[in-house]
Amino acid sequence: MSGKEVVDYLTAVAQMKPDSGAYPQFANVSFVAKDGKLNDLKIKGEPVDPAKTYRMATLSFNATGGDGYPNIADKPGYVNTGFYRCRSAERVYREELAAGCRRL
Repeated sequence: MSGKEVVDYLTAVAQMKPDSGAYPQFANVSFVAKDGKLNDLKIKGEPVDPAKTYRMATLSFNATGGDGYPNIADKPGYVNTGFYRCRSAERVYREELAAGCRRL
């Protein structure tokens, strides 16, 4: 996403009501939200460059507009990996079975 798109996205996310069920979490992102505007937005401690391209990761549910998040699934470069947590649990289960663990 371009820096401008990141600013637009985070501006929309920052306006979500605290009890909406949408609880955004960020890593290496800081900003001050006041009166529907973002101030002092930084990624990795640097101001966002509107012309720079940024990469982010999120759940496919949120990327497609779930919980009121802006839909970013139509952005160039969007990739749905298809990974789900249940696949990880299934893999662990199969590995344990293959190692001789038995079901209870």
